[in-house]
Amino acid sequence: MAGANGRMSYAPDAQVVTDDRTRLQRYNERFDQAWSARRSFEARWRTLGEYYLPTRPRFSISDSNKGDRSNNKILDPTGTQSVEIATAGLLAMMASPARPWFVYGLPLSRTERSTGINRWLTAARDETLNVLERSNFYTALAELIRDELIFATGAMAIYDDWQRIVRCHTFPVGSFAIDQDSMGRVDYFCREVTMSVRQVVQTYGFDNCSRQVQLDFMQKGQNNAVVVRSHIQRNESPDEGRARYDAKYLPWSECIWEKQATAAVLPEQEKFLRESGFHEFPIIVGRWQRNDEDTYGTGSPGITALGTVKMLQAMSRDYLNALKKSIDPPLVGGTSFLNRPVSLIHGEVTVEDETQGKGLRPIHEVRTPFGEVTAEIERRRLEVENIFMVRLFLMWTTDTRAQPPTAAEVYARDREKLILGPTQERHGDEVLGKAIERVLNIMIRRSQPAWSVGEDGIIPTVPDELEGADVRPEYISEAATAQKVVGISAIERHAGFGAQQAQFFGPSILDNINGDKMMAAHADMLSVPPDVSTSESERAELREQRRKAEAAQRAAEALPAMAKAAKDLGTTPMDEDTALTSLVGGGS
Repeated sequence: MAGANGRMSYAPDAQVVTDDRTRLQRYNERFDQAWSARRSFEARWRTLGEYYLPTRPRFSISDSNKGDRSNNKILDPTGTQSVEIATAGLLAMMASPARPWFVYGLPLSRTERSTGINRWLTAARDETLNVLERSNFYTALAELIRDELIFATGAMAIYDDWQRIVRCHTFPVGSFAIDQDSMGRVDYFCREVTMSVRQVVQTYGFDNCSRQVQLDFMQKGQNNAVVVRSHIQRNESPDEGRARYDAKYLPWSECIWEKQATAAVLPEQEKFLRESGFHEFPIIVGRWQRNDEDTYGTGSPGITALGTVKMLQAMSRDYLNALKKSIDPPLVGGTSFLNRPVSLIHGEVTVEDETQGKGLRPIHEVRTPFGEVTAEIERRRLEVENIFMVRLFLMWTTDTRAQPPTAAEVYARDREKLILGPTQERHGDEVLGKAIERVLNIMIRRSQPAWSVGEDGIIPTVPDELEGADVRPEYISEAATAQKVVGISAIERHAGFGAQQAQFFGPSILDNINGDKMMAAHADMLSVPPDVSTSESERAELREQRRKAEAAQRAAEALPAMAKAAKDLGTTPMDEDTALTSLVGGGS
């Protein structure tokens, strides 16, 4: 219950807990905790790297710029090739740079959006795609997907860039550690690198370095190693007013410091190499599959296929050894060949003592069933390719028939893409959605100075109706569209059935179908660009114009008949007993 002072207490003698640690101490301790939490994954990451991509993992600064990190454990490249094919296939199906793969949407239905809203959503989408294409986003995204396929975890950062609006940077697995909040969202990212004293001074400035680094720099210790730590987390003391002039007060803070700096210092003596910040969490972390309690990804195609990939390497090694023994077997001979030159070259002659008579012969006969071994190797290769869904990604490019596929084949292939549903959902939530949100916010901040003087910036001025609206991406990539095939087919079959029944029961049967709502639902399922659909007011205006045009046309078509009737009336004699004279007479 609340005490008299309004502070929650759970015991009569409860005391307020104070934290006497300095910021530097707190940061170092949280860093160590995050770094320690990932240690159980390191052995697996090392093994995966050895059998798929030896140069990718980085567990220390010494792993960079090393040309001797060879793939000496990879004799059969099926695993590595499958990773590359799956990476390219996933990028093409989820976020292809060759075609639009998302539109901006709103909780409002299409019938409730104004023309201005639809035009702004389309313009913002087009400019976002342009910014992504001009930057290195797609290259970084491919590297992140590849890390997920192998190691189940990948990370990249999206930074502001003065020339290209955004700039992306990927982090090899092993070079970073992360933590997540209670909702499973990554909200902490840290790295540790080793730099020379000279590099630290050049990068961060002499005045920002610790006293020890300053002394080393002045006393010819410029090549001494310095471990530099950095992390990005929620700002402990954000200040919106001060953030306009100093980025370290933004909602997300970035701090860089020396690990060797003493932690037993007063708060006013603390020194950070750099303090900055971000409006949004700039790190995009993709996790292929994970348990709710786990911070890092726990499952991936690379992990699933690791046993088979190892087996392929062993089988390939045994196959090559057997082949070598069949072609160049180990030999045995009598003592007469001792200390005598023996030639195995074609056409050469080796003299043997007559008393021996057996010559050189294989020490044992190798009868390897190469056909069975080759078939088993091919079966294992196919198993790895199936785990990485290689057939799914190659089904469009390996069709060499002269005739294009039939509609039934296209529909069947689209149904096969449904297997990517979970992958699309995960990436849409954790990777693509967060990346689009980050890029759009950067574009909005860049455009605000132009908006303030009444001009359009990178994107047009946001309409008043969109102030505070929840603008979010809706995906229209191949993988996303495949998930909607069932719903789209149902609408199309229902409309076709109604058209057929109208031939027998008359057009009134179509009154059961709300055409406007059906078209809106069809457009939503296909994620058609918003400006393609008309608003309710636009439809009402178009229909009113059409009604007036049709009325005018009917009046125009009736004019000749009316003119003829008037002419006939004008030539009718009034002195005869006709219907006209009876009408006139009766009227008078």
